[in-house]
Amino acid sequence: TTEIYTLSLHDALPICQRARVLALVREHGDITAAEIARTTGHTIQQSVAARRLTDLAQMGLIEPTGVTRPGNTGRMCTVWTIATTGGNQ
Repeated sequence: TTEIYTLSLHDALPICQRARVLALVREHGDITAAEIARTTGHTIQQSVAARRLTDLAQMGLIEPTGVTRPGNTGRMCTVWTIATTGGNQ
């Protein structure tokens, strides 16, 4: 038998966003959610970028650097980088 799986836009969007956010982290070396929002022309909002960064950290792909930078609203944002522990890549 063949099983067919379909993804709704609701299911697929987070996957696409995670891939885009991970690519930006790799490209920039380190980045914050606010910087992701600015880099993508706000097509990924800062709050969504923060959720995707958390998803990627839970997967072991990225990690916080221990540094913060000011975000769009003046609040300090965590700076993220590619995980040095290898993760689930």
